[in-house]
Amino acid sequence: MSSKIYYLKTSRIGKKKVFLIVLNTIKSSKEIFEFLQENTGRTCLYLSTEIYPKARLEKINFIKNSPEKLVVVSTQLIEAGVDIDLDVVYRDFSPLSSINQTAGRANRNGVGQEPGEVHVYRLKHEKTDAYFHNYIYPVFLTDITLDILENKEVIQEKEIYFLNETYAKKIIEKVSHDISKEMLEDVENFDLRKLRDSFELIKKDYAFKRDIIIEADPECSQIIEKLRDIKKKEKASKNPWNIVLKSKTCSVS
Repeated sequence: MSSKIYYLKTSRIGKKKVFLIVLNTIKSSKEIFEFLQENTGRTCLYLSTEIYPKARLEKINFIKNSPEKLVVVSTQLIEAGVDIDLDVVYRDFSPLSSINQTAGRANRNGVGQEPGEVHVYRLKHEKTDAYFHNYIYPVFLTDITLDILENKEVIQEKEIYFLNETYAKKIIEKVSHDISKEMLEDVENFDLRKLRDSFELIKKDYAFKRDIIIEADPECSQIIEKLRDIKKKEKASKNPWNIVLKSKTCSVS
């Protein structure tokens, strides 16, 4: 591990703290989670896209409402749309936009007077010596981030805006002169997450991609039966929009 960075934010911190550990790959997140389960007496929770959405939501609600001082291990899915507030965050290295998103999970509610912490590390594969962030993110984005954070041991919250501004400017300098107008607007508007997603290494529109339904509990089973019934009844009408509309509004009464 190297390149340890601190993002300091005001947070509620007592003698015991709530921890969030964010890894870049599912495999590394599972390994850390299993290690913590075996080597700590704390309650550990795991989040990743391998957990179906309903179960993820239940875990997120538990994290938000639990009086326990939990240890949460997650992949980068924690970055967007997850409203939880933790004291200390450990993050495997990523582009600056992702670090910012993760930092937003420390002191999300702005409670307390003592500083919270976001620690950033660069984790390597034990055998190949390759950084995990290179499996996920475009190299030029992580290189720019490394350049910006070089030799910085502690970063105060008031410095983050300037760092983001520098990050955006360096991206403009790096990319081709024929960069699209939309991407330039993303940079000018500091929409760094949208910009990062523009450089995804693996396109998401696979030809073989299919939606699946996981029959995880009795409620799921009831909904599946209702969907089958809707499809059967509406198929005769030869109007696919009826099936789509009723399927979207299908629920257990």
